[in-house]
Amino acid sequence: MLYNHDERDNTMNVLSIDFDYFQLATIDQFKRYPTGIDRTATESEKVWSETYKLNPDLCSVKLNTTEYHKLIRLIKRQPADIPVMIVNSHVEIYDFIHDHVDVNEKLNITHIDMHDDFYNDNPCLDCGNWLRFIADEYKDLGFIWISNPVSADVYGFDTSDEKIRKIMPTVLDCSMKNKYDLIFLCRSDTWLPPHLDSAFTDLCRVIQNRFTNLDIRDDITTPRKIA
Repeated sequence: MLYNHDERDNTMNVLSIDFDYFQLATIDQFKRYPTGIDRTATESEKVWSETYKLNPDLCSVKLNTTEYHKLIRLIKRQPADIPVMIVNSHVEIYDFIHDHVDVNEKLNITHIDMHDDFYNDNPCLDCGNWLRFIADEYKDLGFIWISNPVSADVYGFDTSDEKIRKIMPTVLDCSMKNKYDLIFLCRSDTWLPPHLDSAFTDLCRVIQNRFTNLDIRDDITTPRKIA
């Protein structure tokens, strides 16, 4: 069920952030990214090194600094003691939500991502379908997907449909007024060019300086090395 964030009380609000949202890639560039599976940082370094060699123009993909700084302002407005997790793969948000939100509670997810993370061909839980599992288990669920400007075209969403436009805006303004109960951030190495890792690391530092209840993986703040 869809709803406006301000119309309901007693809702657990989750901010789900995939850093691949913050890249400015063309549709053609994005279609030449590595194949879509989770990889370790070491595996990702090797794959992206080869990808850059075959597609040198991918080195020109830039950070969307406007949206990036909006996110930093939003993060700095959140209560310092809320649970926060920073990892590589989005699949880990599934357990993170279950650890903090009972299935009978009202749940609202603001999902900032290049991908909708709702549908794929895998019947098992993964980084590309975790939201479908959450939707099956949390019956009182609200959801908005803040999508990358190329997401609709890459994944075939019809933005002439008013309902689609409502749930997948391409800017962060709609969420700036919210307070969140949980924040989740992932780097998603397969879908993020490594030359943007330094911006992710800077964001991690902002979060580390802000929040006291933080679960962050040891290696996630280290930018990947590309030969």
